Amino acid sequence: MSGDRSLLAELWGQEQVPIEDALFLVDGTAYDLVLDRDAAGGLVVGDRFELAELLAEDPDWLASIHPLREVALPGEDGWLTSGEGSQGADGFFARLDAARTPRWVAFLTEGNPFTEIAVDGRKASFTSTSGVVVTVDIDHPERL
Repeated sequence: MSGDRSLLAELWGQEQVPIEDALFLVDGTAYDLVLDRDAAGGLVVGDRFELAELLAEDPDWLASIHPLREVALPGEDGWLTSGEGSQGADGFFARLDAARTPRWVAFLTEGNPFTEIAVDGRKASFTSTSGVVVTVDIDHPERL
């Protein structure tokens, strides 16, 4: 990591994230994620862990990410983006600040590419090519 950039920002700059069903936060923490259509927001947020520890275990277990959609957040500086990973079933969605540095990134190995973004106040819904819909609080995606 160089300067004061976060590990997540370093990975994002290389268009990569760990191949892990997880929510990665700019502060270096992360949470396990499980897709569940019956759960609030379509996700279950699991155990908390450290991004650096995950990468220390296997630094090469990374997926390339490819943004497919981006929308400006209304009334503030920042963006929501979504897209696909390096495997056909991978998908991600993220919130970026005005400099396009990630505040958080959610990656799902079985979510399929997320191609649609809808914003409603402080909530955002991301829809994948397989019809998976995930809705999160854009400020605190770990709270469903």
